[in-house]
Amino acid sequence: MIFEEHAILEWRAPTIDGQACRFWREVVFNTPRAWAYLRFRPDHQPSTGELRLRLLRSGAAPLHIDFHKVGNAYSDKLYDLFSDNHTRIVSLRTYYGSKSFFKGQDFPCMRHLRLSRWYPVQWGSMPKLQSLRLCGASSSIIPPDLPSLSRTEFTSVLRHSQSLTTLTLSYVSLVDTISGPVTLPSLTYLSLHCVTALKPHINAPCLVTYHEVGGTVDESFNIPLPSPMEYGMAPPPARSPDPAEWHRSFPNILKLSLHADQLVVISILTFLANQPRSFLHCERYA
Repeated sequence: MIFEEHAILEWRAPTIDGQACRFWREVVFNTPRAWAYLRFRPDHQPSTGELRLRLLRSGAAPLHIDFHKVGNAYSDKLYDLFSDNHTRIVSLRTYYGSKSFFKGQDFPCMRHLRLSRWYPVQWGSMPKLQSLRLCGASSSIIPPDLPSLSRTEFTSVLRHSQSLTTLTLSYVSLVDTISGPVTLPSLTYLSLHCVTALKPHINAPCLVTYHEVGGTVDESFNIPLPSPMEYGMAPPPARSPDPAEWHRSFPNILKLSLHADQLVVISILTFLANQPRSFLHCERYA
């Protein structure tokens, strides 16, 4: 357990620990999980041979992979290398999603997936997926043409909805894509950043925390969501938020987080001061 915990903190830990003494070396070689944490940095890019040896030493242990900080050329090499071990991947964080890697592949162990730049592709099965973050663009500026999902591609995402507890989407347009309710029975955390045409279809009975940014604020839920306890928002510059709408949509929220200018915050606090129900906690971000 100690060697595995060290590997979580520093992915090169097995190599370092194995040089301490003969006994430690034997323990490290017989601890596959210590070799199963792979976190790459631009200043340290192991060779293919080194990585194959590490994968061999990890045995059948679940893989935790993070290479979101490396360039596309090296990422392509990693995708090719990990393709033979995709059924062992439990968590994956990367800058962009390779179509050839994800298309049609089943990931039976995948629990956490984070793609900073996402190119829509029809996925295989991820029956254990709990946390999903997809970003259609890495820029903080809303692009003129939001990436659009086809009906088939979005359906492939919804195949994981039964197990999802965390869902974060950024810069995604679902206009003319969804025709019915999107039921997420286990979802507790939802963040929508400049996502259009999804909010009106969401049914998340266990939702606790909901955050929204940009144009998403202009849309409404079809039905009130009594379960959320925390609501965070950053309205677009051209629109002032309507606190009355919050009470209709989230009648039981206790915590409110705002990213807005001073005048907007003052108007909201004035509105809340005249309400019989007030929030227990309110944050304001400059």
